[in-house]
Amino acid sequence: MASNGNEANDSNFSSPMPAVGLDIAGATLVCLVLILSDIFIALRQRKSWIPCRFFGLNSFTLTILSIATKLSVDLTTSMPSAYDQLSKLYGIALICISIGIFGASIVNMKESEFSQPWPLCDHGSHCGC
Repeated sequence: MASNGNEANDSNFSSPMPAVGLDIAGATLVCLVLILSDIFIALRQRKSWIPCRFFGLNSFTLTILSIATKLSVDLTTSMPSAYDQLSKLYGIALICISIGIFGASIVNMKESEFSQPWPLCDHGSHCGC
């Protein structure tokens, strides 16, 4: 069979993709800024709980959080280096902090917000929503 130079190089499939890493780092930075903004508001107003003004339970924060925690939930990839394991640890810590903040967000929701479908459900799809 003749080779025309358009063959896939299998060695490139295991190399890191910088664009994905930059997306994850950017999403993590956005989550950090939103969480710190809510903490700053809580400290400024001298509240004993964190108000969910910026990092509440909505479609934007869920989407950003899913991008930021991609490495920690990617269980099929082996991560032998210390940096890889540290990034998984940071992702798990971000998930735990977010769950704590989302608890306060759920408490502050109105009853009408619970009757609506989940925020990321596409109403045009066939998911039954």
